[in-house]
Amino acid sequence: MVCEISKKYLPGIASGLSDPRCKVFYQDGFVFLKNNPNTYDAIITDSSDPIGPADSLFKEEYYKIAYDALKDGGYIQLYNY
Repeated sequence: MVCEISKKYLPGIASGLSDPRCKVFYQDGFVFLKNNPNTYDAIITDSSDPIGPADSLFKEEYYKIAYDALKDGGYIQLYNY
């Protein structure tokens, strides 16, 4: 629902979701990244506070998994508000 609500209430931010190059996967991000090593040029994580449901995105294990999913020279960016 996050993507659909973003399209409705945050169209400027969600405009990239309409780009044909954009693919959205609705599943456990840890499992997804583990199953796709050496795949991505960039991984951008937009998360909430490091307390609560998003706390795992601030732990060493996440960065290891994300790093392994990057191609050589890949880039990781973490946003939190």
